[in-house]
Amino acid sequence: MTWFFRNGTSKLTSTRTRARSIPCSSPQECVLQHRRCIEQRCEHAEVSALRRRSDTVLFTVCVNYTLSNATLPRWQRYADIHGYDWLWVGSRNVSITGVATAAWDRVFIAQQLFRRGYLDVMHVDGDSAVLAWETPIGQYVRNATGPFGAAPASSFLYVSQDVGRFGRYWPSERDFRRGISLHTDSQLTGPNNFGIWLMRNHPNAHEALAAVISHSQNPGRSFQKFPAEQGTLNAWLGENCTCHSVRGTREAKRNGTTCHYAQAPYGTFQRFLGRLDNSVHHKPQDGWESNVSAVLRSYREAGVIVLHMPSMQLFQGFLRLTFSAVERLFPIGRLLGA
Repeated sequence: MTWFFRNGTSKLTSTRTRARSIPCSSPQECVLQHRRCIEQRCEHAEVSALRRRSDTVLFTVCVNYTLSNATLPRWQRYADIHGYDWLWVGSRNVSITGVATAAWDRVFIAQQLFRRGYLDVMHVDGDSAVLAWETPIGQYVRNATGPFGAAPASSFLYVSQDVGRFGRYWPSERDFRRGISLHTDSQLTGPNNFGIWLMRNHPNAHEALAAVISHSQNPGRSFQKFPAEQGTLNAWLGENCTCHSVRGTREAKRNGTTCHYAQAPYGTFQRFLGRLDNSVHHKPQDGWESNVSAVLRSYREAGVIVLHMPSMQLFQGFLRLTFSAVERLFPIGRLLGA
């Protein structure tokens, strides 16, 4: 997933506690540790060690992902070239996250980064790569003629429409009552994908993160099966926030809301490689490398800023080929044709 939250004028000042990850003997003990840490505003060690140099931070939570050494250095170089801070959280802290599965960690980290005073917080998945590296993310999301151009300045979240049927699904009233937007087969639902996103430090951001965290300790498959955190946030957004897209506006279910977020049509802010997006096969065949290169060039020419490769861990060769092609075709620091 990809999301971007922006920070407005609000600031959080508090005492922060660096928390050691202490194994718990039972789910109940994990939940109690989590609650204590929420009250004490605990931080992951990586967040505590971060020295803020910028108003914008890019971060990822990537634990034991075999391709992280191939994907994350590119994001770090992108952050460096634009003067952003970069954070890679490479371990879990159950004292903070309790019984929540790893997919929920990004929500806790984002909350901690806002308490550090960041104005813009961007999350990137470990299976993604920036294509249009010369474009600052802040400039991209605020471009009046870009894919987020229909959004008002008060928008707190910049996110991509999910792909396929997920992108067409809007959570129902039944979903809201359950506090989550999952289909009966526990598949993820739309309308937004949260692998890549940008968020502002804004009262709506604080409220959204707190709401999602409040569901993180819910037991059972519906909440702890990946990507339940995406369904939870989608349900909260549909109930409380108006969605602005260049394809139209969808009002929040709750009347009188002042919460707004921006949604880019799928295939603009981010795009997947594989599945139904193109004809490139996941297993080696004649012309494999040239086909991948041609698709990547077409994505970049179409203005896609982020390549995303979710659920492709079974195709390690395909992933390595693709990410090496990104480095070869679009090396950071050298413009095309230079």
